Amino acid sequence: MEAHRILEGNTEGLKGSSQSSFTKDTKDKTSSDVPKEYNLLGNYLNPFNPSTTISYALPYNSDVSITIYNIAGQLVKDFTYNSQASGYHNVYWNGRNTEGEKAASGIYIYRFKAVSLENNGKVFEKSSKLMLLK
Repeated sequence: MEAHRILEGNTEGLKGSSQSSFTKDTKDKTSSDVPKEYNLLGNYLNPFNPSTTISYALPYNSDVSITIYNIAGQLVKDFTYNSQASGYHNVYWNGRNTEGEKAASGIYIYRFKAVSLENNGKVFEKSSKLMLLK
């Protein structure tokens, strides 16, 4: 319980004060904030220009890779995260390839792969489309 003094006033100055108490919730996120299963939550904005955010859920600490391919199947960009904590995560893609050049307008496929570090190496993979417009 915390006590705070609340000062009351108007444009002409201070008119009085009062004492008030309230309870402040200082708990950290609980285990209920940890997802129950792996999930690729999609990307936002889609279509996008110039950037998008890919969201996913990890029920266990995992090694994660997100690989983006053009429609011809050529690698455009990859993101790798070793020992990522369980929970909800986002990856920001600025629309540039591995060389730092702007990717062309078009449809891309991104592949999400997570390998559990806690659950006998369980592997989750899922792919989805995204569209870059210029």
